[in-house]
Amino acid sequence: PFWAYMLLGDTFTIKVIAGIFIATAGTYCIQLKLSQERVRFRSLGFGSEAVRFALLASFLYSFGGISDKIGVNQSGFYIFTVWLMTMIFIYFTSVVLLNKRIRQRALHCYRHYPLRVLLGGTLLFFSNISYRFGLEVTDVSYAAGVRQSATLFAVLMGVFLLKESYGLFRFLAGLIIALGIAFIKIG
Repeated sequence: PFWAYMLLGDTFTIKVIAGIFIATAGTYCIQLKLSQERVRFRSLGFGSEAVRFALLASFLYSFGGISDKIGVNQSGFYIFTVWLMTMIFIYFTSVVLLNKRIRQRALHCYRHYPLRVLLGGTLLFFSNISYRFGLEVTDVSYAAGVRQSATLFAVLMGVFLLKESYGLFRFLAGLIIALGIAFIKIG
């Protein structure tokens, strides 16, 4: 939303700003651990490689949303998305073909889990298509914010499919994110 305000002229109401803060609070709560005695905070030290990569990914993603919105506005949803997906396909195919270790791992995954690979690729494709279509019909701050509802679904799948711990607390944090998204929608 910050970049959309600065670069694209998006405007916000108080409800949208509240929704952004509520969704951010929910995102923060996802990383909390619940013990029987009290809530303990996970280490969020910047020395952690995982934290550094997550922050870098978030920062880069914020520019990606802006460039997607500009691309969709200038060339239309269909043309922009076809070219973007083509370039992504060429790039990743080149990486796999040119790096022996990556190629071997990719082939191993495809041989042992072909349905998962195909299903994952199909879901990722439709996720990208629907997000960029959303960018054509609404502000980038709204589309990017609502896209974060994926967190709630990821928590549910983590709890029920992967049997991850702290499920109820993380589910409640996901609901906080959903509440924030509702405020963004209302605003």
